[in-house]
Amino acid sequence: MKRIFLSCVILSIFLPSPTYADQASKEQLLRLVKAVGIYEQLEEQKTALQAHGSQAAKQTAQQIKASVPGLPEEFAKDSEYEFAVYMSNLQMILNTEHLVNTYIDLISVKLSFEEVSKLTEFYESDLGRKFTRSNIEVMGDWTKAFMSDFESTMTTSLESFTNNLMAKAARYRQAQ
Repeated sequence: MKRIFLSCVILSIFLPSPTYADQASKEQLLRLVKAVGIYEQLEEQKTALQAHGSQAAKQTAQQIKASVPGLPEEFAKDSEYEFAVYMSNLQMILNTEHLVNTYIDLISVKLSFEEVSKLTEFYESDLGRKFTRSNIEVMGDWTKAFMSDFESTMTTSLESFTNNLMAKAARYRQAQ
């Protein structure tokens, strides 16, 4: 039993640590991420999400103002302050480095070092760079189209939700 334990201790000292291997993989994956254009794609998506979040927050503030008559002018200042806090929180959630590191963590379990090397070689080639540029443009256009459809559909749905809920709340109030 002591021999087994001692063997395990010796092996753990002399074998490369998984942290070192993971670090090398992360460096290679970061190179792939840059070659594939993940940073650019994230920036496009962040812009669309921020625009959507901004619009949703402004609509919510307008709905609150409309549903609570007689709010003082100070409410507009409060609304602006809360909006700034909301957008700041949204910025923290959409931190590019955090998003990239999360992507790297997820993809690292799906691809071998050899696969990552081959993909990196392709995406760093002329054809790979052309594909990446084209794909980023297409994904940007697709995201804008999707978000436009999403926003119009969700705006209608959210208005219906709010109106229905306000009507039901008014009925409950009248019943009391």
